[in-house]
Amino acid sequence: MKTRGKLERVARKLFAARGFAVVDTLMQEVHAKLKGSASGASDPLQWHGSHTTDIPMRDIVDVMLAVQCQAYSFEAGNVRHEHEWRVWQEVKLPDEKLVLPGVVSHATNVVEHPELVADRILRFASLVGRERVIAATDCGLGGRVHPQIAWAKLETLAQGAALASRRLWP
Repeated sequence: MKTRGKLERVARKLFAARGFAVVDTLMQEVHAKLKGSASGASDPLQWHGSHTTDIPMRDIVDVMLAVQCQAYSFEAGNVRHEHEWRVWQEVKLPDEKLVLPGVVSHATNVVEHPELVADRILRFASLVGRERVIAATDCGLGGRVHPQIAWAKLETLAQGAALASRRLWP
């Protein structure tokens, strides 16, 4: 795929320039370089628009897994990315690596139910192994949601993780 090769070249330059990887930011930067910002904003990484052109996980997972790091953080709880857990049905997480799927979303003021959070965690655990999943937020909550909502989301994250843990380690 032509775009994939270009995507990988851009991503590798970004990795080399930084010496580390923050996957969510990397995906935004690669997307900005390849497509530009439809918003016309001076800084496309700060534009909180529709995200209808986010790069699918399936198209970047190989580049992400090439990063020399211990864990990979990515969005998995918002409506634009929640379906992407299916990538792990086909892609093997390298040995000794962890995933930090975002299981609560920064994109809505609605606080997830702990059962939903647990379900999201269990999905990943069933695919990559229970010891290899650390539940996280989709993205930083600061600046996106009111602080009271952010704290409520962190509380439901903890509650959902506790439910999932009880099911994974009965």
